[in-house]
Amino acid sequence: MVGVNASLDDSLTVMSETIKQKELLPPKQTDELSNLLSVSMQGLNLHPAHPNAVVLLTGEASKKARTLAKVIARSIFAKEERVISIDFGALKEPHELSRLIGTGPGLISFGNKAPIHEIAQMPWSVLVCEGIEACHPVIRDVLSKALANGYMTDGKGKKIYLSDTIVILTAGTLNLSTRKMGFGRGRFSARAKFKSR
Repeated sequence: MVGVNASLDDSLTVMSETIKQKELLPPKQTDELSNLLSVSMQGLNLHPAHPNAVVLLTGEASKKARTLAKVIARSIFAKEERVISIDFGALKEPHELSRLIGTGPGLISFGNKAPIHEIAQMPWSVLVCEGIEACHPVIRDVLSKALANGYMTDGKGKKIYLSDTIVILTAGTLNLSTRKMGFGRGRFSARAKFKSR
């Protein structure tokens, strides 16, 4: 009903082969992503409320994020269109959080559709969060908490769940090993980093 291939193993095999063929990720990291999804999408992980996987791409690898997202969406969810892209780099001021989650009651744009509402309409999807290094720290903190809690609250107070998504974060040229981002204190790979849900 949601478009997910009945055979997850077959889907992951196709995904891995395509990623390697297109050189979107190094072979080792491709296998790590496949193994992670094999566990999380079968509900065998310890945190079922979290996204199925969180992939962080930095440097040159970040330029391949949209192509990677389409490959994952086509392989796992059967359609390339099941990709939702949000440009966090354009949210440079704290008040621009409303552009992400929508506004609260009593405000002029209350009721308007916000980017995160696309997740509620298409939960089985790949969410691409672009330019997280360029957005305001307040907004980055909201994203960090959403990944940790498994949901984001919109302007109306409604929870938008990320539990069925695969999240790709891009950080451009930022050196995450020397600057705190709010996504943890460990060192991130220059190419990609994965987090299980």
